[in-house]
Amino acid sequence: MLRKSLGVIVSAALLLGLAGQVRAQTTTANFTVRIENVSGAATNSAFKTVGIFNKAVGAKQPGAAMPGAAFEFTVKAEAGDRLSFTTMFGQSNDWFFGVSDKGLPLYDTAGKPISGDFSKEINLWNAGTEVDEEPGKGPNQGPRQGKPNTGPDEHGVVQPVSEIKADITKPNAADYLTLTVTPKDNGLFSIRIENISANAVVPTPISPGVYVIHTEDAPIFTEGQPDRGQGLENQSEDGNPVILARSLGVTDKVAHISPGVYVVHTDENPLFTIGQPDRGQGLEAQAEDGKPTDLAAAAEAGKFVATGIYNMPVGAEKAGPIGPGQAFEYSFDASTGDYLTFTSMFGDSNDLFFAPDGHGIALFNAKGQPISGDVTIHVRLWDAGTEVNQEPFVGADQAPRQAAPNTGASESRPVSALVDVNDGFIYPSVYGMIKVTITSKDGVVMNMMDPAMMEPANAMMQATPEATKTN
Repeated sequence: MLRKSLGVIVSAALLLGLAGQVRAQTTTANFTVRIENVSGAATNSAFKTVGIFNKAVGAKQPGAAMPGAAFEFTVKAEAGDRLSFTTMFGQSNDWFFGVSDKGLPLYDTAGKPISGDFSKEINLWNAGTEVDEEPGKGPNQGPRQGKPNTGPDEHGVVQPVSEIKADITKPNAADYLTLTVTPKDNGLFSIRIENISANAVVPTPISPGVYVIHTEDAPIFTEGQPDRGQGLENQSEDGNPVILARSLGVTDKVAHISPGVYVVHTDENPLFTIGQPDRGQGLEAQAEDGKPTDLAAAAEAGKFVATGIYNMPVGAEKAGPIGPGQAFEYSFDASTGDYLTFTSMFGDSNDLFFAPDGHGIALFNAKGQPISGDVTIHVRLWDAGTEVNQEPFVGADQAPRQAAPNTGASESRPVSALVDVNDGFIYPSVYGMIKVTITSKDGVVMNMMDPAMMEPANAMMQATPEATKTN
């Protein structure tokens, strides 16, 4: 018996050792990045604010919020404004959480900002786009599907899950999410959506989602009507909010996106640090004037995997910014554990730039596979904190209108996400201005509900306990 036990232990140790060797192997791939200007695609901008919440509090990369985790974001609203949002019930085919199609008023009838727990306003909706399977078990559901957009189409309507006819478990939204609204100064509201499903009938991750500030009814869907084909299907089936955000955030504004710098790196914060002042290495010139050369020189002197400038619009004969319909492209080699960071000026601003956050974009998933697909979910607008903001698209000291580079009143603030800068101006949605795509050979299209996209400690939702039907 002892020999047999020792044999089992030795065999297990060998297997673990081999597994460790497999995990330790490094994969190298070539990646091509395409940065497109998608602005100016509408005759008018429909909503005040459209955004994405994509990282659970404390997480490093965009992905699902597991039971016990939460998404948080800040919005600005005036009396009469309402909030709508969507986030996928991960263990389903096409279910999503949201408030009613009319939205949640952020001010009461007396014109005072609301405050407190509004969890009772959350519903669990069926998008009506994919045939339902038993939640937590279906092979075409987010954590188990082989790739996004699998499963037979349903051709139904958007309705509460409690009203669908299928003989399957119908979870109660109250067991899954809490919604907390906290008013702040100057019309700002902090929104917290927390996943409390650990003890629910079918525990589930919830996906990154879209939020909208609006005044009219039904910005995202109309109860009892089919999906509009604007991206709710991608949100509710695959947990991908980008297409919906792009549809809702479409703008009539014609934006300019400058040449920029890219860095392939392993450590965090290669070009800037959130909450810290500009380092004086060229970010100011990049963010104020769209000039990447100084920042690129500083990056070249750093210890990075790869770095470079992209400045030639595809099909153009000379370098310059890209306007609507134009794109930059660049390529590089990277290995397992590498991340991508880039910076491009939002040209019609004083010192705003597009970039991922300090972690960068992971170029390989948790399985060591190279990624491919739309990665705009990682991109935000940042304020370099080096020049006082003026109204976007009209400011006299903004690149298209300034008399010379480096004009405008200086300021000394830390680099901040634009959503945290309360300058009183309204900006177009990031997703209505820029689209970023990464392509690699044999690359895996990102599925936000795939355990490989989740934080390693939380990739446990591939299977769930047996569910008890409730009708």
